[in-house]
Amino acid sequence: MRPTGGTRLAIQVACLVLPWALRRRAYQALFGWEIHPTARIGASLVDVDMVRMGPDASIGPFNVFHRLRLVDLAEEVVIGRYNWFRVADAVLEHPDTRASLVAGRQVVITQFHFIDVSGGLDLGRLAVIGGVRSTILGHQPDTRRVRQQPVANSLADRAMLASAVAMAPGTHLAENVVVAMGSSIRGKLDEESRIYAGNPARPVADVPEAFVTRETNEG
Repeated sequence: MRPTGGTRLAIQVACLVLPWALRRRAYQALFGWEIHPTARIGASLVDVDMVRMGPDASIGPFNVFHRLRLVDLAEEVVIGRYNWFRVADAVLEHPDTRASLVAGRQVVITQFHFIDVSGGLDLGRLAVIGGVRSTILGHQPDTRRVRQQPVANSLADRAMLASAVAMAPGTHLAENVVVAMGSSIRGKLDEESRIYAGNPARPVADVPEAFVTRETNEG
């Protein structure tokens, strides 16, 4: 039986003194995680049942992953630092609770974001959660049943959140959508290659062609 919860976190803290190559092998042997030899996890607390990391994927220091079932990062995904990924306690036993973060190639999540993945968060390739202090909520009240309901969110390929965006449960961004700083979003933002802004956000301009056709998130 593999360690879970507090035992898993205690093992991770104890392993922090090890070189990364040995720490990776310990995580694979003890937790069953699938971590590519070129992937890396910094000094973060990762309370996750299954972690899969592709080539050159990285999780920086000082992140917290709380009670997730799955973190699946494709090649060259970059998660910065000081991010909090969590599952709401109220939906842990709900049948619709995916409790997962799934990120495609070269996704970037910068720093200081609060991300609730209770219903699952799917990020298409080259998607970006940028800047600082965005909030993504993955559950909401079900007033008929008087309980909390997990709800999925997603960003399609090359979609991007700027700083301090508030994403309500059940929000889905189409390809190449950019959400401006300080906006609040809900539902389907389905006009591709558009900039959305405001509270609630509305399409206000076209996304530049260079953003739409990019093949990397470097720079």
